[in-house]
Amino acid sequence: MKTVIKVLVTLVVLAAGSVGIYVYLKLDTVDPSRLIGSTYWGDFCGLSPTGFIICENASATRFDKCVAEDSTYRLKVSVIEPMYAPITLEIWTENPHSYKRLTSAKIYDEGHGSCYHQGYKLSESDIQIHRAMPCGSDMSPLKDPFLMFYVTHRDKPSVACRISETPEAIDTN
Repeated sequence: MKTVIKVLVTLVVLAAGSVGIYVYLKLDTVDPSRLIGSTYWGDFCGLSPTGFIICENASATRFDKCVAEDSTYRLKVSVIEPMYAPITLEIWTENPHSYKRLTSAKIYDEGHGSCYHQGYKLSESDIQIHRAMPCGSDMSPLKDPFLMFYVTHRDKPSVACRISETPEAIDTN
C-alpha cells in the first residue's frame, strides 16, 4: 500500500511539474497581436483597399489619420506580398505648419519571448510606429479604443496617435 501511495504521489508531482513547465513555456510565447499582420491592428482597425490603415470609432466613423500632440499621421502599407510592408508615412504639423512624406521604412523587431514585438522604423526622421509596447510599459492598445498606433521620435517617450472620438468624414487628401 505504501508503494502505491508513493507511486501516486510521484505521478502527481511529475504531472504538476510538467504542467508548470508547459504553462511557463506557453506564457513566454509571442502574442500574435504583437506581430505585424491582420491582428496587429486590433478589432477596430484594418487596411483600406489602397493600403492606408483605417480605424473605426464608436460612432462607426472611419478614419485614415490620427493625431499625436501637434501632428497628424497617415500610414500606408502594402496590400500585396509582402503584406503590411511599410510604404509611406505622411506627417502634417501645425506649429510650424509643414507636411512630410517619409518613404524609407522597414519593419523592426524588438524583445524576446512574450516581450517580442514588431513595428515600423522610418530612418529618414528616426521615427518608430508601433501598436505593441515593450514589456513593462504602462501603455496598452487595449485600454484606448481610439488608438491607431504609437509614435516614437528618436529617444523620446512613445505618444499615442488617436482617432477622433466624434463623427467626422474621412479626409483623403
